Amino acid sequence: MFSIYTLFKFIHVAAVIIWIGGVFALTVINARLAGEKEQVALLSLSRLSNFYGKVVIGTAAIITLIAGIATAAPKDPRVRALQGRLTTLNMINLLLLFSVVGAMVFKPTL
Repeated sequence: MFSIYTLFKFIHVAAVIIWIGGVFALTVINARLAGEKEQVALLSLSRLSNFYGKVVIGTAAIITLIAGIATAAPKDPRVRALQGRLTTLNMINLLLLFSVVGAMVFKPTL
């Protein structure tokens, strides 16, 4: 089902993939060329990395933020249902954790 929420969610996830994938790719390429003795290649890669970082990765990071905020803003009924379920599960998790702490503190001694 298409909605504004799913559109912003798609944009958000796609931007994250570009952002993280771009950082990973640049890291691998820079690490590979760091062992090379060709200064011209290193200088060229440095200039291209600077451009790519500013234009592609920087833009993807900003789009990730904006789309994430926009995704949180639309009032999709499915999101409301998931938030209620998440609250219930978090409360169960807290009760379980507190029961474990209680069992550790008040354990019977032999």
